[in-house]
Amino acid sequence: MDSARAFSDVLRDVLASGRASFGMVNGKYGAVRDKAQTVPVQMFTPSNSWGFSYQRAFGELPHALRVTFTNPEANYQQDVCIVYADGYNADGSGGLTAATKFEQLDLRMVTDPDAAWRLGRYHLAVGYNRPTMYSLNADVESIVCERGDLVRVAHDITEWGSAWGRFVSVSGDGLTVTL
Repeated sequence: MDSARAFSDVLRDVLASGRASFGMVNGKYGAVRDKAQTVPVQMFTPSNSWGFSYQRAFGELPHALRVTFTNPEANYQQDVCIVYADGYNADGSGGLTAATKFEQLDLRMVTDPDAAWRLGRYHLAVGYNRPTMYSLNADVESIVCERGDLVRVAHDITEWGSAWGRFVSVSGDGLTVTL
């Protein structure tokens, strides 16, 4: 860093270089990483939630990102690498389309050109693969998940899950379950 900056801005930049964001983890300050998970922490159904809704963004995605990073090979000055979306390149050669719509991505805490390129590709993929935002309401007593946890949702609007129910009782020997 070459100038005074707010701690929150520096923290945001450092976490962004590792595909993470600031969050509370188990009641403590921490980082929430965007990583694939396989074990769901909680299941939401119409029985324990309400107000399920979703919205889908239909905006035009950029053809490329201008990724700004700190280049140690250029005396730690700001450098730019261009990250093209699939099907685009600089001049339209090779059967691809010439990129005309660019957006800026500031990764000033990244010091590796390859890492800057990979993070640019990641952000392009997020824009393409995650256009839908889902939301629902649940009582605070029903929430055990935290931001960044994998959850399952069964709902009739999206036709996720064939059915859902509640455990009414379990026999003493554990061989009979009433739903």
